[in-house]
Amino acid sequence: MPSHVPNSSGLQRLIAQLAPLLIVSAVVFALPVLLNNDFLLNKVARYLVLGILTVSLGLSWGSAAS
Repeated sequence: MPSHVPNSSGLQRLIAQLAPLLIVSAVVFALPVLLNNDFLLNKVARYLVLGILTVSLGLSWGSAAS
């Protein structure tokens, strides 16, 4: 009967794939605390919204990288 416990190389690969995502998420969530300037915070928020729009357009048009 096969066990469902991943081997150490699979776990290391998963951590290596998730680490950049976790770092970027931490930076995005820390921005409101780090940016005390309302103008800069508004600009960063607009850039994030435009980035989400770009990704959604790429997915809907079928040209997203796989």
